[in-house]
Amino acid sequence: MNPPYTEDLINRTIGKVLSELNANGSTKSVSKVVYIILPNWQDLKSIQKLLASPMLLHSIVIKPGEMYFEMQNQEAYIVRSENLYVVLYNKIGQDQEYDKQLIAGLLAIKKYKPKTASTRILGSVFSNTMLYI
Repeated sequence: MNPPYTEDLINRTIGKVLSELNANGSTKSVSKVVYIILPNWQDLKSIQKLLASPMLLHSIVIKPGEMYFEMQNQEAYIVRSENLYVVLYNKIGQDQEYDKQLIAGLLAIKKYKPKTASTRILGSVFSNTMLYI
């Protein structure tokens, strides 16, 4: 999700993600992985539901200044808001090595540093971003 954030949009996004992970009536049918980035608004009931999901593999909170996005023009932007990063997987525990790889992908977010010397503070609105993990 990109800013600006609204409670309604967050609620609908989380509802859709959880619904898709449970699609076909069985969490064991098709392998589905979702990485999602949200504002760290853990007082929202939908975020509490997400964090309580049996399909939550791992979550981390990224503090302001700990994350960078690299834009198409190769400029790096420092994220200045606190965000919640989660990985959900509908087949947790079936392949522990794969579970570890998914978690490693999430944890790599904190290790990414921009490839360019030009770094700016990320404002509240941006588009066409790519997150490197």
